[in-house]
Amino acid sequence: RDIFDLDLLNLKESTFEGKVKIQFYDIQDASFYNTKFQDLADFYRTKFYKVNFEKTDFKNIAVFSESEFYCDVNFNYTKFLATSIFKDTVITGKLNLRDTIFKDEANFLDIKLSKVGNRETARIIKDSFEQQNNIIEANKYYALEMKEREKELEKDLKNGKNFFEWLVFKIHGISSNHSQDWLLALFWILNITFSLL
Repeated sequence: RDIFDLDLLNLKESTFEGKVKIQFYDIQDASFYNTKFQDLADFYRTKFYKVNFEKTDFKNIAVFSESEFYCDVNFNYTKFLATSIFKDTVITGKLNLRDTIFKDEANFLDIKLSKVGNRETARIIKDSFEQQNNIIEANKYYALEMKEREKELEKDLKNGKNFFEWLVFKIHGISSNHSQDWLLALFWILNITFSLL
């Protein structure tokens, strides 16, 4: 399939009543600010080097399968009102879903992220895997969620806040790697048991 190069795609303040397929494109700069997709929005195998999805509404299926983002991706105040598919999507920058609304199922199977932008992003992806009973992938994003929470608590601690919560969090991390390592928990149980005898 041919790849099409596009320097600028400016669809700000636009409403699309029918299906939109922007597939197999290399787009240097794309803006979907305050854009409304009433029907299917399909970005299959499209590469983005700079993109803005702020205040975008996807009222029907949104497909980002095998898309590649060579930038930070922020879905600020964006609504996914139907199924959203991020299967095999590659994001080399940060992904931010903190202010994103998902009303239906989101599929993040085999997404490749270099970094989650915040704890809420990791929680949303974890939750989508839990809904699909994919516990292995859910646990991976739970661990990322806990790392982001640790950063938040360390910042609070520097400001003299939440010492007790930070302490409980650290103990939970040391004792079981936030419920990710049952062998570590077993080690501590046995260690404490034998030291008390």
